[in-house]
Amino acid sequence: LQINKLESDIQRLNQSIEKQKNSEIQLRTQLSDLKNVRKDLEDLRAENVALQTKYESINIQRNRDKQRITDLEKNVNEEKQIKQRLELQIKTEKTLTKKLQDDLTKLNLIPLKNECTEQCIKRRRDQENETREMRKLLNDKDERIKLLDNEIKIFIRINLNIVNKKTMTNRRVKLLIPKDRGEFIPLFFTIFLICAYVIFELYVILPTIYHNIFTYKEIFHLIFGFYIIFNLIGNLCLCMITDTSIDTIICPVLLPSTIINPILKEKIQQDIIYYHCNWHYCHNCEINVPPRSQHCHLCKICILKRDHHCTFLGRCIGFRNIRYYICFLIWTWIGLVYCNILHMDYTYELVGTFSWGVMIACLFPFGAWLFGLVDHFSLLLSCICSTSIILNLYVLFLIIQQILLITNSQTWYEYNKNIHIYNIGKSFQSNLQLVFGKRWYLILFTPLISSQPYGDGMSYDMNKIETNNTQYNSTKRI
Repeated sequence: LQINKLESDIQRLNQSIEKQKNSEIQLRTQLSDLKNVRKDLEDLRAENVALQTKYESINIQRNRDKQRITDLEKNVNEEKQIKQRLELQIKTEKTLTKKLQDDLTKLNLIPLKNECTEQCIKRRRDQENETREMRKLLNDKDERIKLLDNEIKIFIRINLNIVNKKTMTNRRVKLLIPKDRGEFIPLFFTIFLICAYVIFELYVILPTIYHNIFTYKEIFHLIFGFYIIFNLIGNLCLCMITDTSIDTIICPVLLPSTIINPILKEKIQQDIIYYHCNWHYCHNCEINVPPRSQHCHLCKICILKRDHHCTFLGRCIGFRNIRYYICFLIWTWIGLVYCNILHMDYTYELVGTFSWGVMIACLFPFGAWLFGLVDHFSLLLSCICSTSIILNLYVLFLIIQQILLITNSQTWYEYNKNIHIYNIGKSFQSNLQLVFGKRWYLILFTPLISSQPYGDGMSYDMNKIETNNTQYNSTKRI
């Protein structure tokens, strides 16, 4: 019995020793964690000290620049004052010389002695030399003043460029965020769909088709796919960043005078008035607005040549960003067609044939899942296939709609209001140049090509109506 008791005591002691060892190990880990935390705190303190020193150095440089500007301005003012004094001295000397010459001509005095003549000649030479020196000093002062002015202008331009870059970057970052909170969901939906399709094609479709073998076909698919993604995301970002509001132009304070014939005013309809140009006043923005521009209640500003407000991008489509919007639609359609082709290869690789069950599962995935035709992974695959087909048709409809509006020289608002005054019978190529610019045939390849639209967004050509041997530019009051 005593031996058993001793053995039990020994076991208890061993257990207590193991517990102590475990507690020691935990304490050591905690100590190591605390040491790491201390190191991180020391690093953060060092970073804070470095940032403070940088901030202080930046402030010192700013103060030095300000002092330099003040010193330069003082030097310029001093040089100008010296220049004015020298000019006054030259003027007084010129007046004195003129008076002496006039007195000599009036009296007709001719010096008889050679000494007097020599003295006069010396004085004149001395005066001429002094005037030359004064002119040299003035020229030197002018050159110094010009150099100082150029230095001040260069310094101011550098500072203004820094400020403009900061303001432009802040403004572009603000343009990426929709102003209406309800538009965050469709914007997140578009970005989520793009990311989901890219991940699904790269990590599921291509490895199963090519069996993880790195061939030339897979390299071609990767290059072409990344080229589509680059154009799609580039046009999307530029469409959102590009500011197409009236803040980018200078609107006049007074509207131009109207041209209304009182005889014709009774004959025509009440909603049609013949204007010299279709400028109008926006009561929300409290500013005169050019023709074809409308106020957006979601963006809370007037848009130049407003077409519509895209909820999926959270941005208005207008004069400057319609090029990127249409290219975004075209590249999304190309990407969806490419995804559908890869999905067909993937289904053929898995199933082996294209049966009616496979087609029904791709078009109606939830119905096939309810009837037990597909499993969960096949349901996900069929959902992606069906959404790509539906989105493909929807984007194709939007592209055709925009092409028809471009051929008719209309916006979506003008199409709904049945306004045809801006369709002056130009060719399709000239209408493309009005929207996409002179390099319209290159913008589809990359969004980085610069091709500004024709015009300034404020003046447009319009049809003319002939009545009683007179011509008037016809517009509708908007």
